[in-house]
Amino acid sequence: MDIHKLLKRQIRKHLPNHTWESDKDLRDLFSVISHSYYEFEESQLLSEHAFSLIDKEYAALNESLRKKEKELNRYSQSLQEMVTEQTDELKANEARIRSITENAPDYIIEIDINGNILFINRPLLSEDKKEDTLGKPFKDWVTPQFHEILTASIKEVFKNGVKKQIEIKTIERDGIERTFIASMSPVVIDGITTSVILIPYDITVRLENEKAILQAKESAEAANVAKTEFLANVSHELRTPLNGIIGFSDLLARTKLSETQAKYASVISQSGNTLLRIIDDILDFSKIEANKIDLLIDRLDVSQMCCQVIEMLSYLATEKGLHISFIASPNIPIFIWADEMRLRQVLTNLLTNAIKFTQQGVIELKLESLAKDEADKNKIRFSVKDSGIGIELKNQQRIFEAFVQEDISNTKTYGGTGLGLTISNKLLALMGSQLQLISEKGKGSIFYFDVSFSAYPNAVKNLTYN
Repeated sequence: MDIHKLLKRQIRKHLPNHTWESDKDLRDLFSVISHSYYEFEESQLLSEHAFSLIDKEYAALNESLRKKEKELNRYSQSLQEMVTEQTDELKANEARIRSITENAPDYIIEIDINGNILFINRPLLSEDKKEDTLGKPFKDWVTPQFHEILTASIKEVFKNGVKKQIEIKTIERDGIERTFIASMSPVVIDGITTSVILIPYDITVRLENEKAILQAKESAEAANVAKTEFLANVSHELRTPLNGIIGFSDLLARTKLSETQAKYASVISQSGNTLLRIIDDILDFSKIEANKIDLLIDRLDVSQMCCQVIEMLSYLATEKGLHISFIASPNIPIFIWADEMRLRQVLTNLLTNAIKFTQQGVIELKLESLAKDEADKNKIRFSVKDSGIGIELKNQQRIFEAFVQEDISNTKTYGGTGLGLTISNKLLALMGSQLQLISEKGKGSIFYFDVSFSAYPNAVKNLTYN
C-alpha cells in the first residue's frame, strides 16, 4: 500500500470533514509533507539503485583483480623460471668461458690504461701464481727496450678505441728471451674504453724456423748457382773437343774408306752429334736456371719458320717412315714480333719428341688463331700432334720436371736427357705461356701452347705443308 495514501486517509479520519475541506493551510501542509516524502522516497530509490550498481561494479572489479592476480602469479612464476634458466645458462657460459680462457694456448690479459694487469688466464711464468700478477704492470715481464712502445700502444688503444698489433720480447728468469706478437683490442662499455685485452702470440719457434729455412734456402741457392756454373763450364769445355771429333769424323767420311771404316766413321759422327745435343740441352738448362737467357724480339715470318723446322727434321721422320704435316688457319698473320731462335727451339723439341716416340702414323704441326688478348694482341696456338706411345694420366705432370721421362725404360729405349720439355716450358714462361698436354696411353699425344704476339695486319690464307 502506498504510504502516502494511508497517511492522508488517517488524517482525514481523525479530523472533522469540515476541517479538512475548509482548512486550506492544512491541505497545503499535507501537500508539502507528501511532496517531501516523495522526494525522500525517490532519493532512497536512487540511493538503493546506486548502491546496487556500486556492488555490481565492486564485484566485477574484485573479479577482475582476482584474474589479474592469477595472471600476475603466473607471470611471476614464468619470470622466476626464466631467471633461473638464464642464471643457469649464465653460470654454464661463465664456466665454459673460464675453461676456454684457462686452457687457451696463448695468454689472455686484461690491462688498464696504466698497463696494470686486471685479469690473466694463467701465470706469466711457471713459478708464479696467477693471483700474484694481478694489479702489477705488464711491462715488468717485457724487456726494457720494449717498455716505451708497449706503454704508448696501450694509451693509443684507449684513446682511439682501435685494435693494434706490436712485437715485443719477454725475458724469463733464466735469461731466455722470447718473441711475441701482441694483439691489443679495446673493451668498450657504453661508448667508453674501460680496458684493453692483450693477447701475445709466441712466435719464437716460428722465427727460428724461418731463419733456418732462410739459411737453408741461401745454401741451396748457392749450391744451385755452383751447380749451374759447373754445368756451364763443363759444357763449354766439352763442346770444343766434341766439335773436333764431329768435324774430323765428317772429313774422314769423305775420304776413301772401306765399308767397315765408313760405318765406323758414321757411328762416330752420329754419337758425337747426339752427345752435342745433350750438352746443348744441359747448357741451355744451366743458363735458364741462372736467369741468363733474354728474349731477342724481331720480325718473324712464323709460317716460314715452321716449314724450315719441318724441313730440318724431315730426314729423321723419313728414316722411321713417318710424315710431318703443317696446317695454319686462314687468319694467321704473316709476320709477328717474336724470338725466332727460342720459338724454333721449342717447336724443334716438340717435333723431335713426337718423332722419337712415334713408330707409325702422322705427325701434325698446327697453327690456330685465337681471340685477341686483353692487350689486343694476336693470340696463336701452336700444337704438335702425334700417334705415338702416349702418356699415362698419372705421369702427365711429371714429364715437365727436369731429367724426368714417363718411364725409366724410355730412357734406355729412346735416349735423351729428359730436359727437352723442361727447357721448352721455361722458354715459354719467358713468353708468358706454358705447355699443355692432352694424351692417352697407346693412342698418342697433343702438346700445345698459346702465345700473344704483336703482328702486321696481313694474314696467311689456307697455308698447308705436305
